[in-house]
Amino acid sequence: MKTLVFLAFRNFLRQRRRNLLLGSAIAFGIMVLTVSFAFTEGLTDTILNRIVIYMSGHVQVNVVEQGRFMSPVIRDKARFLDAIHKNVDGIMRVEESTGTLARAVGNGKGDYVYLVGLEINQKFTESFVLNTGSYNDFIHPSYPNPVLLSEQKAKGLKVKVGDAIHLRFQNIYGQSNTATLVVAAIMKSQNVWMDWAIFMPQNDFKAIMGYRPHETGALRVLLKKPKLAPAQADHLWQALKPQPAYIAANLVGTSVAVAPFALEASTNHVLKHFPVSDAHWSPESKGCLLSSLLAARLQKHPGDLLTLSYQAKFQTEPALFTLPVAAVVDFPPTLSGDLIFMNNEDFFKVYNYQLPANTAPLKQWLPASSGEIARLVAPEWTLLERTHNYDGFDKKMKSIMKFPQAEPITDVATMYEVASQVVAMEGVLNAAALIGASVLLFIIMVGVLNSLRMTIRERVQEIGAMRAIGIQRSQVKWLFLWEAFFLAIFGWTAGILVSAVIIKLLMLIQFGVDNPLNMIMVDRRLYFIPTFWHAAQNLILLLVFMLGAAYLPARQAANLSPASAFGHAKG
Repeated sequence: MKTLVFLAFRNFLRQRRRNLLLGSAIAFGIMVLTVSFAFTEGLTDTILNRIVIYMSGHVQVNVVEQGRFMSPVIRDKARFLDAIHKNVDGIMRVEESTGTLARAVGNGKGDYVYLVGLEINQKFTESFVLNTGSYNDFIHPSYPNPVLLSEQKAKGLKVKVGDAIHLRFQNIYGQSNTATLVVAAIMKSQNVWMDWAIFMPQNDFKAIMGYRPHETGALRVLLKKPKLAPAQADHLWQALKPQPAYIAANLVGTSVAVAPFALEASTNHVLKHFPVSDAHWSPESKGCLLSSLLAARLQKHPGDLLTLSYQAKFQTEPALFTLPVAAVVDFPPTLSGDLIFMNNEDFFKVYNYQLPANTAPLKQWLPASSGEIARLVAPEWTLLERTHNYDGFDKKMKSIMKFPQAEPITDVATMYEVASQVVAMEGVLNAAALIGASVLLFIIMVGVLNSLRMTIRERVQEIGAMRAIGIQRSQVKWLFLWEAFFLAIFGWTAGILVSAVIIKLLMLIQFGVDNPLNMIMVDRRLYFIPTFWHAAQNLILLLVFMLGAAYLPARQAANLSPASAFGHAKG
């Protein structure tokens, strides 16, 4: 075998012109494959690690109150973080996602921007390349409300480092608000997503939006294996099934529970269990539904006010609220008379703002034996059904936007829903690059096959001589296969070297700011990530094509007898 390899390599070097031509064709195919795969790998990195993680993370948990979709708020951040860490595997990190749409005015120029609260961590300095200003003025503020924005947005607002930007927006309670921001640093434009945003420290953003320490916007979960996001989101969704909402309160020395009627509780359904005599009363009526036993004990009648206090979860002082009595009715015997019902909207205005500690369980007032009546109580939030594509997610969002509700809406989504169009772009370009390069390589291999057939016809006399001196058929076949192998290695090596030069040159080209492809670029340049795996994959693919194309001609050469070979050469 060693002698065959040596002879094959000598023959490869001897036929310089033909092998140079064939090697160039192979090198061109490998170059196209390498550049294509490096681009798609760079695209994957850009989409998953530079766009999607800022848009939605790999998994996102969102809570919306009263239809304010631009200002989500999770009231009990620690509870949701605990659910994430207990039910999601392979977590790289969990980030708070806060942001809101705002109108910004700089030096005589205004524009709509997306104001984003930014966590200051190691990833912060890795994600932004500054043009002017310094990270220090942003991390350790030299200005009130420091912000970081792209050079493109700074140009649009006509501002520079140290200039003020005046902002108008809605806070998490739906109130119009204003704030003055100061430009701490200007970063280089990297893609269209960052060009639209203005970044400020998370704590400063929370302060102007009205978030308290135990609250946040959405939570983004970044996974070590992003492709597993749908399965992990399903696990988390199961863990976030809501409990009945209630407030364990004190009413003139009596322990009571205040519970909201569920949104789907119709008047007829409620009256089936609570025969209210007032024809104008409904589950949406202002005020509360009081049991006749509790009303008699407190000497309260419809129209009277109740003042209740309860221990809030995140403050030491008792929380207070008042309720008018809307109706008094005899409760079913399965219910405690110290249970108070009220309409959904007014309940969650109290509940959302000051979450109760609820040290006493609801079953103290609403035992399991109450059965159907328990379904009249609203859950602490509405958990939206899981969807697994953009169409389902879009349909779900449109349906709930039509009917805003006070009851919080909780949703668990993945990048395949929230940013599915961006993620799908990666798959389309990957498939197009692979198909195009494979077709090109196949065409090149057809040319190699024809060339090898011609080579064998030209070397018939040589084959006859080898067979005459005792070289076996299998050895002749392996001789030609080894020559094809050396040709493949030569073409692959040349293709890899040429592709490295081309990638370097392409990464030097900077495109204009209005280029629609800026969303998949880095610093307005094409982004490539060549990998050893792709190079090895290309080599394996080439060898399969090359040896497959060379096998039939090599077998044909091996089957020639010395007599027929010399006869063919003589003729």
